[in-house]
Amino acid sequence: MLKPITGFLILAASLALTPAAAADDAWPDLTGEWAGTSESVVRGDPLHHEGGETPHLSEVAFTLKIEGQEGRRFWGVLVSPNDSEPVVGVIANDRQSIYLVDLDGYAVDTLIDDNTLEHCYLQANANVQVAACVDFTRQP
Repeated sequence: MLKPITGFLILAASLALTPAAAADDAWPDLTGEWAGTSESVVRGDPLHHEGGETPHLSEVAFTLKIEGQEGRRFWGVLVSPNDSEPVVGVIANDRQSIYLVDLDGYAVDTLIDDNTLEHCYLQANANVQVAACVDFTRQP
């Protein structure tokens, strides 16, 4: 007689916990504007940086505008004083690692907290090399 009641109580408890567990599994919301300044080393003539034949250091202000997001997938535009380009990306299952691509390179990002995103970018081809990191802060 206790077994059916025990089973019912376990089922009721698991259903009561389901909304909390689902909330914990929600994807972080990346939409909005993020701003920061890159710390870069570049060679060649990259889109956002001053060119040069030899490797040189560069700092450029960037705005990452995440225009849309559905679940783990998102899209937007990366803007510097020199140019802009579309970006698309995904959030990994750990909900902190983010992978993003633009037209000619890719970034591995880490969501530090709700308003801080470390963005590390790489681009390499025969004419251009870029290695850069930007600490983006969500703008109000």
